[in-house]
Amino acid sequence: SLLFFATPEFPKIGLTITRWISKDLFPRYFDAGVRRIQATSLDGYDEVHRWLGALGLEREAVLPAFGRNGEDFVQFAKVKR
Repeated sequence: SLLFFATPEFPKIGLTITRWISKDLFPRYFDAGVRRIQATSLDGYDEVHRWLGALGLEREAVLPAFGRNGEDFVQFAKVKR
C-alpha cells in the first residue's frame, strides 16, 4: 500500500515526484517481485484521484463508511500483469 501525505506545497515538487515514482520507484517494486500497488483515498478528492491515475493506478472500488467518521473512500491499484 502506498502512503502519501498531502501538503499545500506539493505543486512545487509534483511533476518531479510523479516522474520519479512512475519511472523509478514503481519499476523497482515490480522488479523486486511486487505484484500489486494500491492506495486508498478519501472520496471527493478528485485532484488526488487524477494524480493517482497519472501514476497508472486504476480506480477499483468505493469503500462506503470506511473512514473513522463514516466517510467513503476510494481504492486504486496498479497490478503487474
